[in-house]
Amino acid sequence: MVQAALSVETAAFAARRRRRDIARGAPGDAAGRGAAVEVAMARRVSKATVDHQLAFAESLVDDLPQLLQACLAGRVSQAAARFAVKACEPLDHDQRRAVDAELARLAGELTPGEFRKAADRLVAATDPAAAEKRAALARARKAVRAIMHW
Repeated sequence: MVQAALSVETAAFAARRRRRDIARGAPGDAAGRGAAVEVAMARRVSKATVDHQLAFAESLVDDLPQLLQACLAGRVSQAAARFAVKACEPLDHDQRRAVDAELARLAGELTPGEFRKAADRLVAATDPAAAEKRAALARARKAVRAIMHW
């Protein structure tokens, strides 16, 4: 419940920051960028960690409100919410809203492992090309990083 509430507050903070930056004349792509840095400093974690948390929070708040309410009520775990957000990644906003109620119901009834499989099946039934899209997103995210110490 606390994690869900934190997600709501983080998403709200970032949205307020974006609106303020736009009102001050910042270009659309630059608006709100500082929010993740501020949250990272406050939580003493990396900006990359906050970027990941913020993407999850915004998707949960904007696209899956019934699942969010189930999390806030303590009926659905944060892990299940993460599975749902990840499974819904290939779907557009309207498709995510269409499966929201069913995801919330399933997440409250199934074990996390069962729910992950059920969420994947639901997404595949909603968009038959979802598996292909998920694979393309995974390929796009692949990166190799090297840390050099001198």
